[in-house]
Amino acid sequence: MMVGLGNALVDYALPLKADNPFFAQIQENKGGFFHTSQDDFLNMLALTEGTKFSCGGSTANALKAYAHCGGECAFIGKVGDDARGEAFALSLSERGVRPCLAQNPDLPTGCSVVWVDENGEKTIAAKRLAGGHIQNADIDWVQVISAGWLLAEGYWLDGNNALLRRIVQLAYVAGVKIALSLSDEKIVSERTKTLAMILPYVSILFGNEAEFKALGGFVRHRKMLQLKTRGANGVDVYLNGRIVHYDAPSVQNVVSTTGAGDAFAGGFLFGYLRTFNISKSVALGQNCAASVLQSSKSHL
Repeated sequence: MMVGLGNALVDYALPLKADNPFFAQIQENKGGFFHTSQDDFLNMLALTEGTKFSCGGSTANALKAYAHCGGECAFIGKVGDDARGEAFALSLSERGVRPCLAQNPDLPTGCSVVWVDENGEKTIAAKRLAGGHIQNADIDWVQVISAGWLLAEGYWLDGNNALLRRIVQLAYVAGVKIALSLSDEKIVSERTKTLAMILPYVSILFGNEAEFKALGGFVRHRKMLQLKTRGANGVDVYLNGRIVHYDAPSVQNVVSTTGAGDAFAGGFLFGYLRTFNISKSVALGQNCAASVLQSSKSHL
C-alpha cells in the first residue's frame, strides 16, 4: 500500500493573457509557485468564476497516476467542511485513491489558481487554508506505520515541517520506505535544515532541475535513488555515484505542464515497486506525464 501525505487542493486552471491584472507578478514567478496576499488571491479566485475545477495537489495527482496504473493507495490530508472538500474526497474515490481526510470546520478547503501560458507552462498561486493546519490528531497513524511506502510532498515543508519530520521518522522506524517530492525551489531553499534532517530517511527523491539546483545538486553521500526531471530534455537518475540519462519521448500538442511531474512520480513508483527496473519505470512515468501534458486536467 502506498500512502500519500499532501495538501488537499481544488485546482482552477486558466489561460494566462497579457491583460491579466496579475500578469507582471505571474511572469516574475513563471514556471513555479508564488505567494500572494489574501486579498490578491481572492481577486484571482474571482477570475475563475464559471471555470471547472479539478481536485489535486502534488501528492494527490501522483497517487491518481499510481492508482491509474493499478496500484493500491490512500491519501492523508485535511479539507474544510464545505462543498469543495466533499468534491475532493469524491474525486479521490473515483480515481481509486482511498481518502483519509481530516476536516476543519473553521476554514475552507484549500485551492489553487493555475495560470497556463501559450506554451503550456504553468505558474501557480495557492492557499492551503484547511490543509495548512494539520495536527497530530489529523493523521491516520495506523495507515502511516502499516504502509509499505510513504509518499510526501515538499510543500509540507512550508508550514507542516515539524509534523512531516515526525511522520517520516516514525514511518522509517516501522520499516516503511519513503519517497519525497521536492515540489518547489523556493521551499527547498528556505527549508534546507529540515530537509537535511529528513533526507537520511528517504529512499527515493523526485525533483526538477530548479529544485535540485536549490538543493545543491544530487545528494551524493546518501544511498538514495534520485530522479531529476528535465521536461523535454528527459530524466537524469542518480544512484550509487552514477548518473544515467533517459531521453524524453516526443509529445505533441502540449496543453499544460500542470501535474506532469506528479504523474511521472506516480507512474515511476508503480513500475519501480513492482520490478525494481529503473529504465522500465522511467518509461512508465514518462508515459503518464505525457498523458497529462496533452490534457487540460492536472491528472490522468
